[in-house]
Amino acid sequence: MHFVQTCRSQHENLHLFKSRGRLHVVQLLDRTEDGRLVFEKYPRISLEAFTAFDVMEALHSRGFVHRDVVARNFLQVVTGDGTLVACDLETDHASVTCKAPELSVENPPYTVESDVYGIRTLLSFTVLRHLLSSSHSRLSFGMLES
Repeated sequence: MHFVQTCRSQHENLHLFKSRGRLHVVQLLDRTEDGRLVFEKYPRISLEAFTAFDVMEALHSRGFVHRDVVARNFLQVVTGDGTLVACDLETDHASVTCKAPELSVENPPYTVESDVYGIRTLLSFTVLRHLLSSSHSRLSFGMLES
């Protein structure tokens, strides 16, 4: 089974090419006749088996910053060993939820530290979600709203 998406950025093609063969990066399989990108289809991630640091190291070792470290940009490999792959490698945009405050200026200087901030935010949301969904938790959404 495959997943097809439109390429939205020149950077995405370059980053996919530079990341060929990397364990933690989604691999481009082909292109459709109209230029869309074809990838293996992965299930969405289970955040309990999160290996975001390995994924980011794989990207950073190739010399680029992901910028958009949010759950929708990670996929879990079907083997069930918890391995994740990064997707959406356009690297042109960062979601507000994973963007460090100092990057809220025009043309911010994204660095590896930008992704570290994004990972921290993602892991914080993951822990909070786990606490809120835990049957043993005393937290509730009402407590967070006050």
